[in-house]
Amino acid sequence: ELREFWGNLNAPVQDWKLPPIPNEALLNHFKRNDLRWAIASHGGRDALSYRLGGAPIIPGRWADAVLVEQVKKILDPNNPASIGLSPFYPPVAPHMKREWARSVQHRKELFNNSTRTQQDYVGNARTKIAFSGLGD
Repeated sequence: ELREFWGNLNAPVQDWKLPPIPNEALLNHFKRNDLRWAIASHGGRDALSYRLGGAPIIPGRWADAVLVEQVKKILDPNNPASIGLSPFYPPVAPHMKREWARSVQHRKELFNNSTRTQQDYVGNARTKIAFSGLGD
């Protein structure tokens, strides 16, 4: 299953090598909850690596993960799997993208409401005079 995962991302593993176990960021980005479940059901990455005879584990820290051969292949700009990935920033999980979109929309609404309130408060010159007690 791990070989298939890397093969589908155009980053195949040689037959004589053990396929690396992907980190959470990659599994989330590629929506591979089935692999997440399988890894967890085998006791996690370390336990699975031990069971597979010392399979390498893709580090969780993105700055370290981008140094691994398989991740470099995925990040190649000519690889269609690289869409949405950056060597500088870790991938964002789909549920966090939704949360971020909601957060941005909420901030826009707050900003628009505060702008409207400021405009209502400022008003025009005639309104200011009327409220100051200096008007008609």
